[in-house]
Amino acid sequence: MTAKKNSLTALILVAALLVCGVLTGAERQNGLTVYAAETDNIIRENLNLPSAALADELSERLPEAELCLSGSTASETVLDTTAIVTVNVQDWKTDTGHRAVPDEDEYEHALPETLEDLALQYAAAHVIINNDKIGTTLNIRTAHSTSGDVIGKFYADSEGTLRRESHGWYFIDSGDVTGWVSADYMLTGQEAADRLLEDGSFIITVTANSLNVREEPDTEAAVVGSIKKDETAAVTSYEPGWFGIVTEEGKEGYVSADYVNFGTSLKKAMTPEQEKEYLAELARLEEERRKAEEARRIAEERAARVASANASGSGNPVIVDTGRAVALSESDIRMIACIINAEACTETYHGKLAVANVILNRYRSGRWGSIHDVIFAPGQFDTAGLDRLNYYLSVEPNAKCWQAARDACAGYNNVGSHWYFCARKSFNPSRYTSYVWVDNQCFYSR
Repeated sequence: MTAKKNSLTALILVAALLVCGVLTGAERQNGLTVYAAETDNIIRENLNLPSAALADELSERLPEAELCLSGSTASETVLDTTAIVTVNVQDWKTDTGHRAVPDEDEYEHALPETLEDLALQYAAAHVIINNDKIGTTLNIRTAHSTSGDVIGKFYADSEGTLRRESHGWYFIDSGDVTGWVSADYMLTGQEAADRLLEDGSFIITVTANSLNVREEPDTEAAVVGSIKKDETAAVTSYEPGWFGIVTEEGKEGYVSADYVNFGTSLKKAMTPEQEKEYLAELARLEEERRKAEEARRIAEERAARVASANASGSGNPVIVDTGRAVALSESDIRMIACIINAEACTETYHGKLAVANVILNRYRSGRWGSIHDVIFAPGQFDTAGLDRLNYYLSVEPNAKCWQAARDACAGYNNVGSHWYFCARKSFNPSRYTSYVWVDNQCFYSR
């Protein structure tokens, strides 16, 4: 590490806030911001030097730099135009005593020792949404003003990389969006570090093909599990070289810091196109949730209704949930309800459900074809044979007929696999291999 610092040479991005061609006039103040190109971290911000001194400094330190930059006010630190040059970071000092980087001892002291240290280091280079201050979204703009065009949005629990600040606005990178956000709605530095720690937002992402999770922060400690490449785990602690983690399965342990990337679980900003896809996915998930909730509600109502019917069955066969649901169109279910209305209008719920199951048993067999074919099969249903079905199809079935039809389709059955039924006056057990009575009708096989 020391050898690396002693030879620190980096690409520097320099923004000199001068009007193009105006490099004279000792009374004019100009801001100078220096960035390290490898990390884009600010090395020194807002160095205020007279124009002549700044020009001399740039000429001496950066003879290859392009000084004809777009105009900006002296108080801004906006990187309107950049020049990429190579300088020795340790040598970068101004006549006013500003230093670009800490001395070697200071640098060693700056190395993180705890998760709190690491959090502050991370937060110094990032901004996070202040969820307490935004409604749903925060606009990202092309300029540090509400007049700038909106080019992206932050949602709650999002973060970005901080590049610079100007007039109460942060210039950030996040996901595929680079632009300006109001500092009023963001947290950075200590506030951001505290929030990230409080919310448990820090994670590690494994970079090795497989990484051992150890019982203690020691390569000789027992292995209690492993994490595969690109998998993540929540960070609970840090000490030099080791992260304390909890896996998605709840397993606790330590992993080597050499084989992970440190970051957060926060979301990134979205472009308008990404937001459109995101909102469409949210709508799809909400519709799935709504349908699942509706299905759960219907299932609970159905189960309660069947339980109540069984409790007052008056000797009828027990209604059971076979789990054999059948998916039919609404028109097919209505047709079943119409037949129930025709064949079992005066029967109880039990009798109505039994008729529905005879129709479905025939349909499932494949012998008759479609629901329409089952119902209109010659000599099968008296209603159809007497040409009265068209009348019943024109009349809306009552609620109990609809219930029985839907419950049968959901898998509720009280007649087993019987295909036929008849009234008491037609009962002839010598012709049946098995049968059951439901209300006033006999359901049988032959």
